[in-house]
Amino acid sequence: MEPSQAPQGENPNPNINAVGPEAPSQPVAPNIPTGGSGGPNKKLLYGLIAGAALIIIAAVLIFTLVGKKDNNTNSNADDKQGASKQESPVANDAITASTISEYKIICQGGSVKNAAALDTSKKPYIVYAFEKSRVNQDSWTSVSVGYNEPYDPGLSAQALKTVNVVACLEPVAGTDKVAKTCDFKQDDKTITADYISSQYSLTYYEAQTGKKLGTGDNVPAPATSCPYFAAIRTDENKVYADPDTSSLNAEISKFAV
Repeated sequence: MEPSQAPQGENPNPNINAVGPEAPSQPVAPNIPTGGSGGPNKKLLYGLIAGAALIIIAAVLIFTLVGKKDNNTNSNADDKQGASKQESPVANDAITASTISEYKIICQGGSVKNAAALDTSKKPYIVYAFEKSRVNQDSWTSVSVGYNEPYDPGLSAQALKTVNVVACLEPVAGTDKVAKTCDFKQDDKTITADYISSQYSLTYYEAQTGKKLGTGDNVPAPATSCPYFAAIRTDENKVYADPDTSSLNAEISKFAV
């Protein structure tokens, strides 16, 4: 007995509903006329391809130009901001000083709001000086400058109103030399310490803004005769000579007068 076959046109699987006309047993390629080598359809195809290519190229060009413009804009903004920072005064910490000793903040990157205004076209400048301590390296001590010289700020109360330039002295690395040894008395004990000579750098700042004005030649700190009193670093038994007053006054005179 031969197996029964579903009649042509009937659905052999009752679980699947066939809808619409019967599908062909083999896929049939759509009938697209070629139109020949120079037919209109081929020309239309070439035209569509060329048009798509032009659209893509235009989009790439627009994206590139817009991106370049944005980058240039950001770059110019960064350049202007950087230039503005470089032109700004150095001072980070501006204070209102009540004593002349507070002007030492200028040697630490600050400024004094109530300092006298400086006109660089008019001399003499009125100068106050500070020296960086060799015992306590975080502190600055005042240094006397030429009495009755044109740049002399006068007494402390007067200096508070007249000083427009601060001179800062810092020890120059590598210039320390043991000039001699000195004996000092402390509580009936004798302390022997090395007496150190060195060099100090000299830098001038505008008091009101903290702006650097210039530098002078190094000021020597000669260790000639042992001092009667001295601050001694007990961890190394050393005494450091102070900057030479005459050399300092000569340098300030060249700058301020």
